[in-house]
Amino acid sequence: MRLKSICDRFNHIDTPEASPTTSETQRLIHTSKLVFHSTADEKKKFAMYSALIQGEYIAADTTFAIFKGIFDETEFSTPVKWIKKQAQLMYFVYLAFKKDNPFDIWVKSVYCFCMANGKKPNRESLHCNFRNFIQKGILDTYDTELKNIADSYVYNNDL
Repeated sequence: MRLKSICDRFNHIDTPEASPTTSETQRLIHTSKLVFHSTADEKKKFAMYSALIQGEYIAADTTFAIFKGIFDETEFSTPVKWIKKQAQLMYFVYLAFKKDNPFDIWVKSVYCFCMANGKKPNRESLHCNFRNFIQKGILDTYDTELKNIADSYVYNNDL
């Protein structure tokens, strides 16, 4: 019965109308297959968006409404265009979103971002190549600007 309860909570994404009720302190295992769950407030999301635009990590024509769509399923309609290398996207997504999306971070990355040429990021490449960051010990130093943006979003630091 306990395992069935866990499976029912996990499988709610395919049948949202059959979603089981949960207490206010307990969130469902996955809030969506296609967007990131976030515990950050609007100010932190906007600060991250602004920093990514200023650092030229995402396309300059990306509006905040489009960017905010990666957190809000009802508004999500188009992937955010990532201008830099896929390795930098992988690094940023891991640092910023892994805490709130521990199980499916790479799947959500494929739906929420596209590369400068319009192609989707390669999910297997994101997952496999991330091991190199850990093995080489460069998790804290690969791109310090991106790390600062992610840390400001995840923690209570200011940008």
